Amino acid sequence: MLRIKEYELNDYYDDERAAEAATLREKIDHIPFNTRQWPLHLKNPPLLNMQAVLTLPVAHSRTMDRLMEVQKFMQPSYYQGLRTSRTLKSTSLSMADVQLAINMGKFEECEYQNPIAQQHTGPNAFSKLPEGWHGLNTFYVLELKGRRRLITEPLVNGVIRKEDMPHVDYPGRLEIRQLWSVCVAQAITSTIVDVDTTLVIHTMIDHILISARDNEETEFLRVVRLILHRIQQCHLSTTPDRNTLLQMSDEDLLNLSEKSNVFLGEEYSTYDFTSGQRFIRNSTKSVAKTTLSVGLAPHFTARTFASTISLILFTAHAIHMNPAAMYDLLKAYRAVYSTVGAGLDWDTPIPNLSPKIHRVMVDIATVIAENSCAEIASTILATYNEEDYNYVVFTDASAAGWGAVVEDVASGRVLCYQQQWIDELEAPLSTHYGGPRDYRSKQLFNRQHSAHAEPRAVIELLRYLKEKGKLQRGMRLAIVTDHDAIVKAQRKCNGFGGIGRGKTLNRLYQKVFDLFFKEGVAIVFYGSPEPR
Repeated sequence: MLRIKEYELNDYYDDERAAEAATLREKIDHIPFNTRQWPLHLKNPPLLNMQAVLTLPVAHSRTMDRLMEVQKFMQPSYYQGLRTSRTLKSTSLSMADVQLAINMGKFEECEYQNPIAQQHTGPNAFSKLPEGWHGLNTFYVLELKGRRRLITEPLVNGVIRKEDMPHVDYPGRLEIRQLWSVCVAQAITSTIVDVDTTLVIHTMIDHILISARDNEETEFLRVVRLILHRIQQCHLSTTPDRNTLLQMSDEDLLNLSEKSNVFLGEEYSTYDFTSGQRFIRNSTKSVAKTTLSVGLAPHFTARTFASTISLILFTAHAIHMNPAAMYDLLKAYRAVYSTVGAGLDWDTPIPNLSPKIHRVMVDIATVIAENSCAEIASTILATYNEEDYNYVVFTDASAAGWGAVVEDVASGRVLCYQQQWIDELEAPLSTHYGGPRDYRSKQLFNRQHSAHAEPRAVIELLRYLKEKGKLQRGMRLAIVTDHDAIVKAQRKCNGFGGIGRGKTLNRLYQKVFDLFFKEGVAIVFYGSPEPR
């Protein structure tokens, strides 16, 4: 199992972060291998005052429209006639876990030994339970934080009418198995933060991030306190506690805002307020989750493997690790999904995991465990104004070779580049030089191999320009191509660009990614469709 290294603690910005890292590192080192011994994770959140949410004033009418739309998901009548899960999950809870659930209000002690069994009249029959009794199926799911989350649902032994189904009343939850709980929570959070302001406010379910520029301190303090009052009005809790935040002075709130902030598993910090350099890295919990999950290898189920790969991609993206280099992991990830689609149960152990995949996971997780900071890159602006670029490039490729036309915008000089493939595509000579009779086979060959030739043309051009010293830090390139996949892949150029089934496309974006983050050269791709 991987361990968080000692020198991580030296990089933390304050004593609080250092203490958190030390606690999590000690926790990971002592997590038992038997998952049944992991602590049971239970919370006791306050109940939402929905009527208070509905009366909140909002700055945009669409916010209230969404809130009203999700109200239907909170009405039991909406689910009449819908299919319900009848899968009974097997599990076992220790008496200590049961007592903890009772103390947290999840269970109630009953005086009778087995009141449910007395109501059975056959294998497919299920009568109503006595007044006050509820049939309950309990199980837990493992969390990558080294703990178990308790799940409860109605106990169903046969097909019955939904209105006759015994149920558990949770006034603070949607009905069991309601998959719309996420959009309900998001609608509520969006309503709470929808205030009239010019500040940037991001939300994700129960996470809120408020950011402001220099000289906007007064507006920032106003908005923070306004949102805290709205949260208090809706009877919701915060971390740190809302009452503590409301009692803070202006100076204390501003000092707190200038410390490192964690939002959705990523820790943001500003080292130098004068230069405006911004840095990011993974939160301590995200690093701990990744370390723990990779430490389970090679004993993965389909579910835990897919979750681990997703977590690795998320944490690697935060610190600018090139995702195009993780192609092997994504192939295994896709294979697991295909196997599940063919009938493999999600909780079945993966029969064969290649040692290469395990080695790649460990190598990446080792870098993630160092938890170094990465500078937040500026936004890449795409414009159609040639003066915004140092070079404007047109590339094309075929079965015979590739070519490029490069315009130096500053000098107006235009250079042309050509290169013939040697043996990479290995097309028959008749395909290259055939007459009209071979036209169809030539087109078929070009379509089949353009996924390699077009990205490779850009790779070769960038490599040549770099070798000749024509790419300097701060330069911007506009590259025009008729290969649609290259242009579409940059849609996710925040770090996930180029991830796909095309090996050469991934190699291209690996090159583009490295040029941007290591050399400071920005590249924007534009499409130029072929005439129909």
